[in-house]
Amino acid sequence: MFNISNTFKSTICVSLLAYVNLCIIFYFLKPNIFFHNDKPKKFGIINNDQTLFPFYLVALMISVMIYFIFTIYKYNSD
Repeated sequence: MFNISNTFKSTICVSLLAYVNLCIIFYFLKPNIFFHNDKPKKFGIINNDQTLFPFYLVALMISVMIYFIFTIYKYNSD
């Protein structure tokens, strides 16, 4: 049976919720480092509509960092 308390104790579920929330916040805020005229910037450094830190790359790095943070927190709290 599905148990909601065990689901939120799972590191992967909590990490996924935090990741999705942060991505939604970044997408609605549309910082200049990720977006140009409300369109995502492409990877590169030649034009003004390119960046070294595209949204998908930063989202990937954030997801890994969130997972490690929650894993360390769960390990230390047990």
